[in-house]
Amino acid sequence: DTLRHNGIGELLEILGSIINGFALPLKSEHLRFLLTALLPLHRSPGVKAYHHQLSYCVIQYIDKDPSTVVPVVKGLAKYWPWAESSKQILFLNELEDVLEVATPEYASRMLPYVLKVISRSIASEHFQVVERTLYLWNNEVLAANIFGQQYAHLVFPRLHPLLRAKENHWNPTVKSLADEVVRLFKRVDGELWARLELEAVDRRANEERRRARREANWDALKRKHVSAVANGRPVVMTSDAFVQPPDAPMSQLTLEESAAH
Repeated sequence: DTLRHNGIGELLEILGSIINGFALPLKSEHLRFLLTALLPLHRSPGVKAYHHQLSYCVIQYIDKDPSTVVPVVKGLAKYWPWAESSKQILFLNELEDVLEVATPEYASRMLPYVLKVISRSIASEHFQVVERTLYLWNNEVLAANIFGQQYAHLVFPRLHPLLRAKENHWNPTVKSLADEVVRLFKRVDGELWARLELEAVDRRANEERRRARREANWDALKRKHVSAVANGRPVVMTSDAFVQPPDAPMSQLTLEESAAH
């Protein structure tokens, strides 16, 4: 946990060659070493000093035993450096390498962790993190195995509002990449994307109606209060003073009862 990591990169280079010579099936101690030693190295503040070698060792494990991709992706999501953009870009590079060598049979098991990382990265305020994330769709293997039609029902709803939010992004590269991903999604499953668009329109309309009702209710409250104070009467709010949604009748309520709650 210190900032000094003398020799770790060199040791990891040697370890990469050792992992390449592991016999199959992997022994329990080899798997335990991956989970308790290699993956936790990602959380070190100085991981940038040896990240390339660490990533190589992780890929060697997946090449040797494809089933290790699930704990690897889970570990990356666990140790993801959300507070530091430069580290996030390194981790995105590693994630792309990991997903590229992963076999499709494990895609469903690692997809929840991938979506967690991808969605938060697209929503990032740092344009370089968003840009690097959107570049993942330039990888044909990922576009087919992870973000393809088979998992569109899981991927599209999670990413739809995030991609639409980037339509007016100040950075032209981010905006262009987001538009390209949207076009790709439309080609993969245009019907699903069109349905998500309609649902988004309905949500915006409902939000606008709720906002209008809130404003009308506050205006009614202010008028009632001013009138009562001017005439020296106690302020009593009844349901007829509010604009109400048709499916949610409001019972009579006094200001004293409101304060009690």
